[in-house]
Amino acid sequence: MSSSDSEFGFLDEIETSADEYEPSSSSDSVEESVVPRVLKRKAPVDSRKWRAAVQKENIASGKSHITKKGMLIGPRKTGRDCKCKFGCFTKFTDAEKKKKKNHLIKRFNAIGEKTKQDTYLLALISSRAALPPRRPLTQNPGNQRRRNFVNEYRIKNALGSNIRVCRKAFASLQGISVKRVELLAKLSNSGKTLSPTENRGKHHNRPRAIPSALTELVAYHIEGFPKEQSHYSRSDNSCKHYLSADLNVTKMYELFLEKYKDNQEAQRIKYDFYYRFFKANFNYGFGSPRTDTCQTCDSMQNELKNPDLVESRKNELITLKNVHLAKAQAFYDELKSFSKTAEETVDVDVLSFDYQQNLPLPHVPAGDVFYKRQLWVFNFCIHSAKTRKAYFFMYDEATGKKTPNEPISFLDYYFKNLMDKDVKTLYLFSDNCAAQNKNSTLPFFLNKTAEERKIKILHHYPEPGHSFLPCDRAFGQIEKKKRLKERVYTPEEYCKIVKQSSKSFEVIAVQQSAIFDYKSYYEQSFKKLTINDRKVKFQISKLRKILYDGNGQVQCSTNHWMEPATVQSYKIKEKNMSSSSRSDIRLQQAYSSQLPIPSAKYADVMSLVKKYVPHSHHDYYDALLASQDTSAEPRPESEED
Repeated sequence: MSSSDSEFGFLDEIETSADEYEPSSSSDSVEESVVPRVLKRKAPVDSRKWRAAVQKENIASGKSHITKKGMLIGPRKTGRDCKCKFGCFTKFTDAEKKKKKNHLIKRFNAIGEKTKQDTYLLALISSRAALPPRRPLTQNPGNQRRRNFVNEYRIKNALGSNIRVCRKAFASLQGISVKRVELLAKLSNSGKTLSPTENRGKHHNRPRAIPSALTELVAYHIEGFPKEQSHYSRSDNSCKHYLSADLNVTKMYELFLEKYKDNQEAQRIKYDFYYRFFKANFNYGFGSPRTDTCQTCDSMQNELKNPDLVESRKNELITLKNVHLAKAQAFYDELKSFSKTAEETVDVDVLSFDYQQNLPLPHVPAGDVFYKRQLWVFNFCIHSAKTRKAYFFMYDEATGKKTPNEPISFLDYYFKNLMDKDVKTLYLFSDNCAAQNKNSTLPFFLNKTAEERKIKILHHYPEPGHSFLPCDRAFGQIEKKKRLKERVYTPEEYCKIVKQSSKSFEVIAVQQSAIFDYKSYYEQSFKKLTINDRKVKFQISKLRKILYDGNGQVQCSTNHWMEPATVQSYKIKEKNMSSSSRSDIRLQQAYSSQLPIPSAKYADVMSLVKKYVPHSHHDYYDALLASQDTSAEPRPESEED
């Protein structure tokens, strides 16, 4: 029996203190050695792209630009006619004049650098000693201004002859200012140099500059904070380290001032400088508080911190930890590699699936909510690496539970309605949660799927505690969007939040009729997987890979490399029964009616509804049913120990 589109309701209406952290050069962690500051977070600075540098280049190239005062200056062009007594502009024919002037501007712009342009202009300027005046121009010769040099300016015509022009014409034909010509003429007359240099901004009078001794003090302070690598991935971020989640740059700066409060020079350091220095010179981040860390890592790390630990045991622990981390990394390496293959290959897809942390209803910012039990909304995600889309199957606890039946029902719907028909190789990645993803029911379903669709399915499980999947990134986006919404009263509102979190998210509202009892169906139809021909017991909790090729055989491995010594084969066998008895076994719906809410929880939910939920949403809560069972709620499922 298969599910149909009508069984999943698509939501068409959804729119789209200083002593706390005393920096120390010592480290409690094996990996907390000082990181060289050459491993910066930022790319090398390209000063050519600075706004001032771009503006300077545009000016030299004669392009239009905006000044620091916001004025728009057009491209370089020929200036006005000098109209002097020598008739400089008349020394060119009309056709030659237009061509020559345009040619001069283009040739000057092509030089593209001010100092080279000045050298070029100096070659066109010559000077000679001025002749003494024939008669005094004033009655008092001592007050007479006398030129010591006479400058001559020349421009080549179309025939290559040098034509003498006046200073104003020289500036106009080059599209530059007369002041610039005057400065070059003075430089030529001084006899100091024939190669002008740009000295603006190159002085060393900078009284506010931070001495190198202070920058080293800041660096020493930052390096003193304990740091560690990412819990999940180390190969891609080998240079990236993380400080405590309780720290930030502001607190680090305050600790710096507190530590060096008796150092007057250190008090010169301002927050802006500390912040820029931290960002530019350290590839550090701030870790989030970790609530789902690896028990193996934590246990070994805690033992390694023991000061009385003997050297042999310490070396053994370090080796075990490195092997453990290598196994964890192998999972991520394969996820990355297969995902890239899926993007480039038509018949390959990679799916990761997982449940999000339960979403509470009603969600209100009231203090007493923390002391009340709330209604849960479940959100199951299937992420495709081929399409880079995520599909979310959402339902509340009155509709379904979190048993093996729900994930298998959603996977079955995805295979039949959403997955590309050309897929022949399917890679699955999930965590080790026994209730949903790692149980005795799922192998029967995946084997049947591989047989019916004639495809190969390889299911990957991570090392416990190292199960960060693409689904978790999607859940992070949802949580970020959820924090912006102060109040949520119904599942539909959660659906809208998910939909609005990303354009690549698609929400499917699950109806109870779409959840089937696969667990009972397979228990009636197939023999339980126990031991194989080698007398090896089937223990799914220890497996890291399971291969389904559709021939009734499942290949299982306890490591991520599927080494021959670790691979065991198990035969899926049907139970012995008559054909009529087998035909009586049908896939039934998992639930025949709305699921009741435990009475204690129901009372808490309704008390919150009465206080905080608007009357327009009361219909949803009024439809809930209370259970007569007063037992405590079941403990939430977790990954394998």
